[in-house]
Amino acid sequence: ISLTYDIVDYCPDVIFILDHCGVPDIKSEEFQDWSLKISEIAKRNNVFCKISGIIAYGNPETWTLDDIRPYFEHVVSTFGHKRIIWGSDSPVCNLGGNLETWVAVTRALSSDWNKSDKERFFWKTAYQIWNIK
Repeated sequence: ISLTYDIVDYCPDVIFILDHCGVPDIKSEEFQDWSLKISEIAKRNNVFCKISGIIAYGNPETWTLDDIRPYFEHVVSTFGHKRIIWGSDSPVCNLGGNLETWVAVTRALSSDWNKSDKERFFWKTAYQIWNIK
């Protein structure tokens, strides 16, 4: 990921999207190394993070909302509500459930957010980045 930092730093006027929360190893409960890398890349204001289908990275038979929560919350806290984007990662999210499950997970994990933060996450930030009218 150090190469990623170099590219991002070299192109400050380019918007980068970190896909799938940087692909955390939720199944192995590897959090520390992943979270440090996420914190470092989030320091670059031209990097956004797509929170997409991370249920596919948990144990497909046993993951729970509590397994997913720390990864989700870390991305939100480091990137902030203005630099996160929802994504389905369909059909890959089927490895950890299905699209309906992923939608339910993200709705549950964002249930206490205000309306503006939810709108940014689910669609407004994507419209802004890709200049969709």
